[in-house]
Amino acid sequence: MRGKIEKISERKTRNGKKYWVISVDGKEYSVWDEDLIKGLSIGDMVEISWTEAGKFLNVNKIEKLLDKQGRIKQIMKLSCLRLAIELLSNSKNPRPERVLSLARAFEDYVNG
Repeated sequence: MRGKIEKISERKTRNGKKYWVISVDGKEYSVWDEDLIKGLSIGDMVEISWTEAGKFLNVNKIEKLLDKQGRIKQIMKLSCLRLAIELLSNSKNPRPERVLSLARAFEDYVNG
């Protein structure tokens, strides 16, 4: 299911175990694994997989989807990396650190 995160709230069970409830396009889902919720914010577009447990929808996978701006940034980063690889491909020792450093320099230049 794809949708936009409208709300994230942290809760506790009677036993004190933490969990989160996220609202995606008007439906509430329970998240029991903190690693799944890390890095998510209200307004993020996500794709979630869940299982039904009684009246609860328990999330077992969340994937953050890129918006248009995120896709453009990703394409720009990949283009800078490709150019760095091409430029260093004829060097005697194109170390990964050197390739990444050059790609970051290109990114900095493009971003102004």
